[in-house]
Amino acid sequence: MRLKHFIYIILLLTIGSCKKEPSDTLSNKKIFDLYNGTYFIESAVSESPVDINQDGVSSNNTLSEIEELKFSHVNLVIRSSTMALGMGWPEQNSIPTDHETESPVYTYNYQSRSYTIDFNNDLDEINIIRPNESQHLAPYDIKIDGDLLTLKITRIIYVGLEKKEIVVTASFRKDPDLIETYF
Repeated sequence: MRLKHFIYIILLLTIGSCKKEPSDTLSNKKIFDLYNGTYFIESAVSESPVDINQDGVSSNNTLSEIEELKFSHVNLVIRSSTMALGMGWPEQNSIPTDHETESPVYTYNYQSRSYTIDFNNDLDEINIIRPNESQHLAPYDIKIDGDLLTLKITRIIYVGLEKKEIVVTASFRKDPDLIETYF
């Protein structure tokens, strides 16, 4: 699992970086010391209750509705010349069935996306500079306080045969055991 994170971080560093002015290097070092690392999901709450897992009970607890969500994480990669947020999140897929006689079946594929970021002056909010997908699917309202990162993400999901758009507020906690060196 750690090898996967290492490979993911290397991949993030090789994907499009944003050159900073030399004066930004010191502030990147400060941000690195505060926030660089891997954050694992602790909670995911949707704005309205949904029954994604089709157990007959609608819930706002998206983490209990989508079991695969427990593997979600965020990587903050802070370097002298780039800052990036990488996010791993399961995406819902439909398995073809005869919907007239069978309930629909859904699977999840774990997807990773990366975004070039910057921080506000107080270093408690993260802004995505150039999303590599529509802004609609990129995380937003990203806040960070110590080792806790929270964000909102909009996803299109199927509940039975109905297609819905849900907004999820997810919280991620930094893993203190994954230590890196600034470069």
